[in-house]
Amino acid sequence: MNTPRTFRTIALVALLASFGAHAGTVMVNGAAITATPPEGFCELNDSNPRDAELLSQTRRMLQGSNHLVMSFAKCEEVAGFRKGRRQTLDHFGQILVPMPRGQLQKVFASRQAFVAAANTWATKISEETLKQVDAKLRAATDGSTSLNQDLGVLGTDDAAIYIGLLANAPAEDGSKRVLLGVTGMTVIKQLPVSMNLYEAKHPSSTVSRMLAIQQKNLAALVASNP
Repeated sequence: MNTPRTFRTIALVALLASFGAHAGTVMVNGAAITATPPEGFCELNDSNPRDAELLSQTRRMLQGSNHLVMSFAKCEEVAGFRKGRRQTLDHFGQILVPMPRGQLQKVFASRQAFVAAANTWATKISEETLKQVDAKLRAATDGSTSLNQDLGVLGTDDAAIYIGLLANAPAEDGSKRVLLGVTGMTVIKQLPVSMNLYEAKHPSSTVSRMLAIQQKNLAALVASNP
């Protein structure tokens, strides 16, 4: 479930420093963040042995760069994973608090100011390039090793700025599969917060579709944390 860390992600984290089946409030650096998985997703939790193992791996991977607030996956996939019927997840994500330079840091700027600042330097992916990426995604077959691609900034709205990527990850049979990911980055209660959503390639996978889903998810996350 690891994904490439892009230069744009690093830049956004630096800028930030100057969301079903379960909802809960998590204390992060003195701030109470209300997190709910997206619709149709369930939270992974440490009370289940298989979840706990996966969460431990995720925390080790994120150590020193992000604080894990919540990890989630499609509910039917979680059920199969917990019963040992599947070894990987095809639709999953996390809510994170980035840790620039390995430390949690408050953001003394509003969400609106962050998005506005990002808009001044971020170059949004062109419609033509987006069509090319979607065509490449449709043509890709599992096992491809040529789709590790930073898609850059997909867009911004009142809630967040969004970046995308294509990546290869292990499949159930041990081969490779293509993942499409979209990350929404925002500010909540003076903390930098990112929400990642990944899905294994399927016939209806498009970047625009994933972006629209994430915009809905981030709007709900922000609304839960006034």
